[in-house]
Amino acid sequence: MRIFNFDQFILEKLGVSEPSIQFVDMLEEKCYSDFLEFAASGLNTWDSSKKNEVEKIPYSKIRSYIKDKNIYKDFPVVGFELVYLFKKFTDSSFSKKYPISSKNGAVMAVGGWAPGFGNKNWKWYSKIVDPVRKTVERGLIIQIGVEININKDTFNSEDPKTNEELRDNIGSTFWHELNHSFEHYQRTIKRTSDFKNIWEKSFTTALTYASNNKYKFPKSIWSFWEDNFLFFTYKSELFELRSNIQEMGFFFKRHPEKDIKEFQIYKDATRMEDFDPYNFYHKLLKEISEYEPYKGSEKQAAENLKNMWVNVYKEQLKSQKAKPIIPIATFERMDCLEFLRYWGKIINENGSYIKKKIYKLKHGIQNEEI
Repeated sequence: MRIFNFDQFILEKLGVSEPSIQFVDMLEEKCYSDFLEFAASGLNTWDSSKKNEVEKIPYSKIRSYIKDKNIYKDFPVVGFELVYLFKKFTDSSFSKKYPISSKNGAVMAVGGWAPGFGNKNWKWYSKIVDPVRKTVERGLIIQIGVEININKDTFNSEDPKTNEELRDNIGSTFWHELNHSFEHYQRTIKRTSDFKNIWEKSFTTALTYASNNKYKFPKSIWSFWEDNFLFFTYKSELFELRSNIQEMGFFFKRHPEKDIKEFQIYKDATRMEDFDPYNFYHKLLKEISEYEPYKGSEKQAAENLKNMWVNVYKEQLKSQKAKPIIPIATFERMDCLEFLRYWGKIINENGSYIKKKIYKLKHGIQNEEI
């Protein structure tokens, strides 16, 4: 898997897509305000998708954030649609859903998603529409999803530390997801005049969705496999590499005094850089042996994990009409350890790549290049 240059699909400066970040302050404030309204309400869930609703931000609200018309041309947004999934958990249910985070004192979990482009009449996609400004050929309505889950027994928005964490999580999510949206645009819209089936021209997420426990392995085994290996294959997706770098830009801007090694993205990159396929394999066998039905057949169970991944990956490739990173037959011939060795090299290289980009970005922000 070759790591492409950042400028192959994105016109970036130090790994940050400038046309997308001009809108983040507005989006952060809107989402933050809406979530506080939810947190103070008697509702336990706010699910925009089930209600078939989106929070719309029209061009009239966006206009004042456009400072450079040349930058705007590269991402001519005329509207945003925010899809919310907010949920309150009891202390016990939150701890069960996020066991590791809860042990570390977390009171919230925040994530996001960025749909690709689809037909302008479709609900859950970003859209291409008529422009507002004469200087651009088309306009974009960008859809961003934000999920915020809180421990309602311990979450307190008036606590300064909790409030800062909430803002950080929301802000960094928009920096991250807008990078995905920007790349979707660069790949699927700007580089083609054919707008038929544009949703099929976006980057593939087959690797991301190959993380599926189709064979129903016990939770302890699956969690070890997912948290200590599959997570790194997801982080190695090219679009995810780029968005992680842009997300670091947010943290450097918001917390310039912090040591670079304190940030989770850096810690994850270090774990990737240090990933040892042999060490992981033997730890996996030990983890499998802890489950009584698999005692004596640990290696076969490991083979089944690898085969399950290949089968799910094949299904995703077919559904997304995508090409595999290497021939599927090659994956099928590998045993589990060979499979881990193949991925180990990619994971190590990408961990080093992220760290190098992070240092370059930190230096650029310190010198006010962004």
